[in-house]
Amino acid sequence: MGQARPTKDRYAEIQKALAAAGYYSGKATGVWGDESVKALQSFQQDQGLEPTGKIDAMTLIHLDLGPKYEVPENAAAAETNSPG
Repeated sequence: MGQARPTKDRYAEIQKALAAAGYYSGKATGVWGDESVKALQSFQQDQGLEPTGKIDAMTLIHLDLGPKYEVPENAAAAETNSPG
């Protein structure tokens, strides 16, 4: 069982992030072609990642598109109020 392909919207989101970082100059259409792959490779190279041109977890994290974790409000309050 392989990894699912990103949706067109996710591809567009990645293209927008690459454009904002100065690596992609095309329109964020959600169509992943050669220009997108080259932009991703350049980004990966500059970030010290293996420049595969493939979307992976580390690349998404470097693009600030990785998982988002929310800290519950009461957890933050518990840390500041804990004795010690």
